[in-house]
Amino acid sequence: PRVNLDFFAEGNLVQLYVADENRLKKPAGLNPETELCVPKDFQTANKWIENPEFLKADYNDFISKFATAIESLLEVSEGKSPIMETFIRISNSENFQKHPDKKHNMFIVSDMLQNSDNYSHYWKGIDATSWDTFEDKMTGTVYMRPRLNGVQWQVFYAKRSELRERELQTTKLSNFWERFFDRGGAIKRDWVLIDG
Repeated sequence: PRVNLDFFAEGNLVQLYVADENRLKKPAGLNPETELCVPKDFQTANKWIENPEFLKADYNDFISKFATAIESLLEVSEGKSPIMETFIRISNSENFQKHPDKKHNMFIVSDMLQNSDNYSHYWKGIDATSWDTFEDKMTGTVYMRPRLNGVQWQVFYAKRSELRERELQTTKLSNFWERFFDRGGAIKRDWVLIDG
């Protein structure tokens, strides 16, 4: 599978969020952990009218800040994982609503195991990774039709090693999320497997 490098095209705004229950409960709403604008690639600089060394320093600064931000997100304590709620909040955010004509991308690094009071893939006694189960439980809620029209999304799928998670992380789970995004009008890119 190919990584969607369009996400990192020059001038794109990159916002990093974390799916965390405490952040979702804040009255101010969900704010990005960090925001970065993708700089011009120094390798394509015109040496006669642009300063390639300045552009290289700017680009390296972006890469460093992006890497640091990703590392800090990976250190956030685990617990409840309100993935759906986070997607709904992002889709209703000022950036999405204020700029509907701009291209939006979601670059998701996750095990994709939803776990909140609203819905959990961990619920026992039911097949919670089944879309039919989700539809039965969530019909009439905002989760059935997120506002993600035209959003390109790509998952970096963190495969877990624990038995319970491995039992849940099947094709049915990826099909679940594909239906979720499809219902919102989003555009799928290939999933990329990573160690989780």
